[in-house]
Amino acid sequence: MKLATCLLAIALAAPFGISAQGVSVDPAYKKTVLDWRARAETGLKRDDGWLTLAGRYVLKPGENTFGTAPTNDIVFPRASGPPEWAPCSSSPARACA
Repeated sequence: MKLATCLLAIALAAPFGISAQGVSVDPAYKKTVLDWRARAETGLKRDDGWLTLAGRYVLKPGENTFGTAPTNDIVFPRASGPPEWAPCSSSPARACA
């Protein structure tokens, strides 16, 4: 996994002047990479993207139940999922297990 991460970092850094033995980077390739990064960031930040915070719920120590049923500790909007999902246990050392 670390090797893959390093190779990815090298590949993404290449368009910005880090090159082997003075080889220049094709400007069209650099533009392609920058455009991809912009699209990826936009996708991550959109309303249904991975970085969007849908809600912030305070967990009590011990077991927390969540779902759409009103009897749960954490109640989600009605159409967002099942009445009860698996319970979540929290402690000061771990948010949810």
